Amino acid sequence: MSVISLGRGNGKRTEVVRFETAPPVVVQRAVSPMRTRTEAALLCTLSERTDVPVPRPIADGVVDGTGWLVTPLIEGRDLHEAFVELGSTAKHGVARAFGRYLGAVHEAFRFSACGQLAVADGTESVAGPDEPLSVRDPVDAATWVRQFGERHVARLPAEFDELRGRLAETLREPIDRAREPRLFPWDLRPGSALVAGGVVTAVLDWEAPLAAPPGVSVAKAEHLLVDWYVP
Repeated sequence: MSVISLGRGNGKRTEVVRFETAPPVVVQRAVSPMRTRTEAALLCTLSERTDVPVPRPIADGVVDGTGWLVTPLIEGRDLHEAFVELGSTAKHGVARAFGRYLGAVHEAFRFSACGQLAVADGTESVAGPDEPLSVRDPVDAATWVRQFGERHVARLPAEFDELRGRLAETLREPIDRAREPRLFPWDLRPGSALVAGGVVTAVLDWEAPLAAPPGVSVAKAEHLLVDWYVP
């Protein structure tokens, strides 16, 4: 058996475990058991409700206060690294695939408010017929968008100082057309995907999911995919 540590994931430790007589797996561990349990629930539901290629969990649980999640190892190259080697047709095909994935996610998950998602209290099976996720601290769409924008404006480097006032004014404007909150896969980008033969084989890193107006995830996906990779 061999164990290789990966740098994937912001709040968890990820390792690839290879066996002599069994298929390889990916083991993820997090100090917060809710983090791995929520991701397990989301991956199960994504695989049931959409055609987004995700690793369906094999098992998850808690040991000594640490949450763990085991999924199959899906072969492929990091799409962020491989994208520059793809032909023009393959590049546009990958970008369109991400658009389809986002549309499928929006259709599959609808929520009554915005905020951080987690496994609902009392849920025994993360793959049951009912919605396994709920908004932990629900807020209305207008408030969430303003707070979300203010947090990210505050993170901008000094080079953006001249724009801060204009951005703050924009965030104070009323939001009249915020649509029903959907799943916001905030890390939907090539760096969180694998590709083989010019085709996306897996979309990874679904930790810390959010519910937000669909326009937020559309704008972010457009920036992280089209603006960066397909000029």
